[in-house]
Amino acid sequence: MELSEIRPQIDAINKEMLKLFEKRMKLCKEVALYKQEHGMEVFVPEREAAILKWVEEAASPELCAYAKAYFEAVLQLSRDYQNASLDRPAEDTALVK
Repeated sequence: MELSEIRPQIDAINKEMLKLFEKRMKLCKEVALYKQEHGMEVFVPEREAAILKWVEEAASPELCAYAKAYFEAVLQLSRDYQNASLDRPAEDTALVK
């Protein structure tokens, strides 16, 4: 396949990923509000560990490490956004400052 054929496909996937990312982040804001109302912490290590375990089990062996790194970044961004939505300071490990 030629590069001129591959790049439009990547662009289309990027558009879909952005839509899904924005949808996910809106839900994360709802989670943040729920957590605030119920006196819960934003960071729930057990939840993130379960998600990363699922990624390790579901991803192809060739891409497992990359998939895990991708989801770790998404989880970090989700925590950052939840904290920002609640006007809380970002964690020391925040990606967006």
